[in-house]
Amino acid sequence: MSEDLSAVDDAQLARWAYGRPGSAAEGERARLAAAELERRAAQRAGELATPPPSAGATVAPTPARAPADRGHPTAARAPEIDDVPPPDDEVPDPGARARARRRILVAAGVIAALVVAAGIAIPPLLDPAPPPRSSLDVFDREFSDEEREYLTLLQREGQRVNVGPRVIGTIEYGTVLAYRSIRNDPGQPERDQVCVAVAEYDRAAQSPQINDWQCVDRSDFETEGASVTLFGLGGQYDVDWGPRGRAQVEVIMTEAQRRVMDPGLESSFLDFPERELDRAYVDEQLLLEQTGLVVEQLRTVFPLGELLGDPTTEQPSTILPDAEWVAIYTGAPVDSDERVACLAVVAAGVQRESRCLSLVDNGGRGFLLEIEREGQTILVSWAATGEISAQGG
Repeated sequence: MSEDLSAVDDAQLARWAYGRPGSAAEGERARLAAAELERRAAQRAGELATPPPSAGATVAPTPARAPADRGHPTAARAPEIDDVPPPDDEVPDPGARARARRRILVAAGVIAALVVAAGIAIPPLLDPAPPPRSSLDVFDREFSDEEREYLTLLQREGQRVNVGPRVIGTIEYGTVLAYRSIRNDPGQPERDQVCVAVAEYDRAAQSPQINDWQCVDRSDFETEGASVTLFGLGGQYDVDWGPRGRAQVEVIMTEAQRRVMDPGLESSFLDFPERELDRAYVDEQLLLEQTGLVVEQLRTVFPLGELLGDPTTEQPSTILPDAEWVAIYTGAPVDSDERVACLAVVAAGVQRESRCLSLVDNGGRGFLLEIEREGQTILVSWAATGEISAQGG
């Protein structure tokens, strides 16, 4: 005999219909409960579609609509709410709702259990952005060997360096440094300053130099940063270093400044000391009549006998006055501004062999001079970097 479930409420029916049966009897009751829920849902749907008239009321006949006048256009009428039947998916279904709610609750419970069991912390959807780092954090890292050398140079210039220096930018021939200087002079308020300086390699002095520096109060730096212009041998350095982020460095350089910083072939005249003999070639213009060139600078690099293996050339005091020398020089014709660089062999104010190259059109190239002596061939090179070398055989 079938169990009568017509008097059981919907919630209990849903628990029986969608619960897990433990026996055949409970399985049969679950089937009957599901059928009862479907019957009630169908009944409610029919009541919504055609509501029954109340007792004692009469139903008025629906007036017939007049046919449209096809001879005259009519305005389109928006359908009234009562004209549109409700879609099927909007009809309430207690059984469907109960099934969906149970699935959602079960899924949520399983996810929560997995998260708790694994000990997983669910992060927020959007992590807050980290605060921007201060530019002064550059002082937190360790010194490099190069920066220790710059510290010595700054102190040699009389700078009080309490923190730093640190390299904050390199461009062309300049290295921009940052350091902090804290002053506690008697009778004066303490000054905590952030400073920037430019270091360059001075070819004439054959060493790095600190050529300019500027400082701002730390309180001003932390709100506005530092925008300074530094002047060096290799140009004008514009430094824009804000309270946050890296320094921006630009340089304005003339061609004359570039030649000073990177003289190319002419750097040899800085690398080799000038002898008294070299000075005589320039002061007395010993080569002018023979070459037609006004010599600007000249260096006798090494005696040719040394390259040929002559042991008497090992001591400069033993070199004869008329000995042959490998020399380098620059000059220009009397009636022209076109400068040239020359490799030559000179002896007693006379040029024996030479090869010259235009300094304007050489494109940064070096060149060679080939010398024949005593059955030997000597190749002398003058590199674009200013290095002089020779080999023979």
